[in-house]
Amino acid sequence: MGDIGKVRSVFSEAGIDLDMGKLTHRIIAQKTVFLLQLKGIDMGYDFGLYLRGPYSPSLTRDLFGDPKLQGPKVMLTDQESEMVKGLVEKFGNSPIDLEIAGTYAFLRGVENRSAFESWDTTWKLKSFYTKGTVAVAISRTIGFLFPISEEEIEDIKKEFADMERASLEDLRRFLNDEG
Repeated sequence: MGDIGKVRSVFSEAGIDLDMGKLTHRIIAQKTVFLLQLKGIDMGYDFGLYLRGPYSPSLTRDLFGDPKLQGPKVMLTDQESEMVKGLVEKFGNSPIDLEIAGTYAFLRGVENRSAFESWDTTWKLKSFYTKGTVAVAISRTIGFLFPISEEEIEDIKKEFADMERASLEDLRRFLNDEG
Protein backbone atom coordinates (compact mmCIF):
# COMPACT_ATOMS: atom_id res chain seq x y z
CA MET A 1 0.00 0.00 0.00
CA GLY A 2 1.43 3.32 -1.06
CA ASP A 3 1.77 6.42 1.06
CA ILE A 4 -0.10 9.05 -0.99
CA GLY A 5 0.42 11.58 1.81
CA LYS A 6 4.18 11.35 1.31
CA VAL A 7 3.70 11.57 -2.46
CA ARG A 8 1.73 14.80 -1.97
CA SER A 9 4.57 16.19 0.14
CA VAL A 10 7.21 15.15 -2.40
CA PHE A 11 5.30 16.78 -5.26
CA SER A 12 4.81 19.94 -3.23
CA GLU A 13 8.53 20.09 -2.42
CA ALA A 14 9.41 19.43 -6.08
CA GLY A 15 7.02 22.08 -7.38
CA ILE A 16 4.98 19.55 -9.34
CA ASP A 17 1.52 20.86 -10.18
CA LEU A 18 -0.11 17.65 -11.34
CA ASP A 19 -2.73 17.39 -14.09
CA MET A 20 -3.58 13.68 -14.41
CA GLY A 21 -5.22 14.39 -17.76
CA LYS A 22 -1.79 14.99 -19.31
CA LEU A 23 0.48 12.08 -20.20
CA THR A 24 3.61 14.15 -19.53
CA HIS A 25 2.40 14.87 -15.98
CA ARG A 26 1.72 11.18 -15.34
CA ILE A 27 5.24 10.35 -16.59
CA ILE A 28 6.74 12.99 -14.27
CA ALA A 29 4.71 11.65 -11.34
CA GLN A 30 5.63 8.00 -11.89
CA LYS A 31 9.34 8.58 -12.48
CA THR A 32 9.69 11.07 -9.63
CA VAL A 33 8.24 8.60 -7.13
CA PHE A 34 10.28 5.72 -8.54
CA LEU A 35 13.62 7.55 -8.54
CA LEU A 36 13.10 8.94 -5.05
CA GLN A 37 12.13 5.52 -3.70
CA LEU A 38 15.32 4.10 -5.20
CA LYS A 39 17.22 6.98 -3.57
CA GLY A 40 15.73 6.05 -0.18
CA ILE A 41 12.38 7.78 0.36
CA ASP A 42 9.94 5.01 1.22
CA MET A 43 6.57 5.68 -0.38
CA GLY A 44 5.53 2.03 -0.60
CA TYR A 45 4.86 1.63 -4.33
CA ASP A 46 5.89 -1.33 -6.46
CA PHE A 47 7.06 -0.66 -10.00
CA GLY A 48 7.48 -2.69 -13.17
CA LEU A 49 9.29 -1.64 -16.35
CA TYR A 50 6.99 -0.51 -19.15
CA LEU A 51 7.50 1.27 -22.50
CA ARG A 52 7.81 4.70 -20.85
CA GLY A 53 9.93 3.44 -17.97
CA PRO A 54 9.02 2.40 -14.42
CA TYR A 55 5.29 2.33 -13.79
CA SER A 56 3.17 1.58 -10.73
CA PRO A 57 -0.52 0.77 -11.28
CA SER A 58 -1.25 1.40 -7.59
CA LEU A 59 0.33 4.87 -7.75
CA THR A 60 -1.83 5.65 -10.79
CA ARG A 61 -4.96 4.57 -8.87
CA ASP A 62 -3.98 6.72 -5.89
CA LEU A 63 -3.23 9.74 -8.09
CA PHE A 64 -6.49 9.47 -10.03
CA GLY A 65 -8.27 9.10 -6.68
CA ASP A 66 -6.86 12.48 -5.56
CA PRO A 67 -5.96 14.27 -8.83
CA LYS A 68 -5.53 17.70 -7.22
CA LEU A 69 -3.44 16.21 -4.39
CA GLN A 70 -5.52 18.04 -1.82
CA GLY A 71 -5.53 15.36 0.86
CA PRO A 72 -3.31 15.38 3.94
CA LYS A 73 0.46 15.51 3.54
CA VAL A 74 3.18 13.79 5.52
CA MET A 75 6.12 15.84 6.80
CA LEU A 76 9.34 15.04 4.97
CA THR A 77 12.56 14.72 6.91
CA ASP A 78 15.37 17.16 6.12
CA GLN A 79 17.21 14.33 4.37
CA GLU A 80 14.15 13.49 2.24
CA SER A 81 13.71 17.17 1.32
CA GLU A 82 17.36 17.26 0.20
CA MET A 83 16.78 14.16 -1.94
CA VAL A 84 13.80 15.84 -3.62
CA LYS A 85 15.83 19.00 -4.24
CA GLY A 86 18.66 16.89 -5.67
CA LEU A 87 16.28 15.21 -8.09
CA VAL A 88 14.86 18.55 -9.24
CA GLU A 89 18.39 19.97 -9.66
CA LYS A 90 19.43 17.02 -11.83
CA PHE A 91 16.29 16.60 -13.95
CA GLY A 92 13.97 19.56 -13.39
CA ASN A 93 10.51 18.30 -14.18
CA SER A 94 11.48 17.06 -17.66
CA PRO A 95 9.36 14.03 -18.56
CA ILE A 96 11.90 12.87 -21.15
CA ASP A 97 14.90 13.05 -18.80
CA LEU A 98 12.91 11.42 -15.99
CA GLU A 99 11.72 8.65 -18.33
CA ILE A 100 15.25 7.86 -19.46
CA ALA A 101 16.59 8.15 -15.91
CA GLY A 102 13.87 5.87 -14.59
CA THR A 103 14.58 3.24 -17.23
CA TYR A 104 18.33 3.21 -16.59
CA ALA A 105 17.80 3.21 -12.82
CA PHE A 106 15.30 0.34 -13.01
CA LEU A 107 17.70 -1.80 -15.04
CA ARG A 108 20.68 -1.05 -12.81
CA GLY A 109 19.06 -0.61 -9.39
CA VAL A 110 16.16 -3.08 -9.48
CA GLU A 111 17.25 -5.71 -11.99
CA ASN A 112 20.89 -5.40 -10.81
CA ARG A 113 22.31 -5.26 -14.32
CA SER A 114 25.81 -3.94 -14.81
CA ALA A 115 26.34 -0.28 -15.60
CA PHE A 116 27.30 -1.18 -19.17
CA GLU A 117 24.33 -3.48 -19.76
CA SER A 118 21.94 -0.92 -18.22
CA TRP A 119 23.39 1.79 -20.47
CA ASP A 120 23.21 -0.38 -23.60
CA THR A 121 19.66 -1.56 -22.91
CA THR A 122 18.49 1.99 -22.19
CA TRP A 123 19.99 3.14 -25.53
CA LYS A 124 17.98 0.46 -27.30
CA LEU A 125 14.73 1.03 -25.41
CA LYS A 126 14.91 4.81 -25.85
CA SER A 127 16.15 4.87 -29.45
CA PHE A 128 13.34 7.29 -30.35
CA TYR A 129 15.26 9.99 -28.42
CA THR A 130 18.56 11.45 -29.60
CA LYS A 131 21.72 9.78 -28.35
CA GLY A 132 22.78 13.04 -26.74
CA THR A 133 19.53 13.29 -24.78
CA VAL A 134 19.87 9.68 -23.59
CA ALA A 135 23.54 10.11 -22.68
CA VAL A 136 22.94 13.26 -20.64
CA ALA A 137 19.99 11.75 -18.78
CA ILE A 138 21.94 8.57 -17.96
CA SER A 139 24.93 10.61 -16.80
CA ARG A 140 22.67 12.62 -14.49
CA THR A 141 21.11 9.41 -13.19
CA ILE A 142 24.52 8.00 -12.33
CA GLY A 143 25.37 11.20 -10.48
CA PHE A 144 22.06 11.15 -8.60
CA LEU A 145 21.74 7.46 -7.71
CA PHE A 146 25.07 5.75 -8.34
CA PRO A 147 27.83 8.27 -7.54
CA ILE A 148 31.44 7.19 -7.79
CA SER A 149 33.17 7.05 -4.42
CA GLU A 150 36.50 8.74 -3.68
CA GLU A 151 38.05 5.29 -3.39
CA GLU A 152 36.79 4.35 -6.87
CA ILE A 153 38.17 7.62 -8.27
CA GLU A 154 41.60 6.82 -6.80
CA ASP A 155 41.45 3.30 -8.27
CA ILE A 156 40.60 4.76 -11.69
CA LYS A 157 43.45 7.25 -11.45
CA LYS A 158 45.89 4.44 -10.61
CA GLU A 159 44.55 2.24 -13.40
CA PHE A 160 44.97 4.95 -16.03
CA ALA A 161 48.14 6.62 -14.69
CA ASP A 162 50.45 4.86 -17.17
CA MET A 163 48.20 5.81 -20.07
CA GLU A 164 48.06 9.41 -18.90
CA ARG A 165 51.85 9.59 -18.59
CA ALA A 166 52.27 8.11 -22.10
CA SER A 167 49.76 10.59 -23.54
CA LEU A 168 51.53 13.51 -21.92
CA GLU A 169 54.89 12.30 -23.23
CA ASP A 170 53.44 11.97 -26.75
CA LEU A 171 52.06 15.51 -26.47
CA ARG A 172 55.45 16.86 -25.36
CA ARG A 173 57.20 15.14 -28.28
CA PHE A 174 54.61 16.48 -30.70
CA LEU A 175 54.94 20.03 -29.38
CA ASN A 176 58.75 19.81 -29.51
CA ASP A 177 58.63 18.57 -33.12
CA GLU A 178 56.32 21.42 -34.07
CA GLY A 179 58.33 24.09 -32.26
